[in-house]
Amino acid sequence: MLSAALKALPAYWRAQLAKYATEWERFGMTAESFAQRFSVPVRIRISAVHGF
Repeated sequence: MLSAALKALPAYWRAQLAKYATEWERFGMTAESFAQRFSVPVRIRISAVHGF
């Protein structure tokens, strides 16, 4: 049964949670413990693209 917070997420994010749930379990983590441990998002801004 999905929690109310999980139901409120867009379908894309629910799919991502399902996709990585087995990997988190493999490392003894849950989505909640993963979010607590890695709570700072990494933002990458592309400033230049070099071609061949």
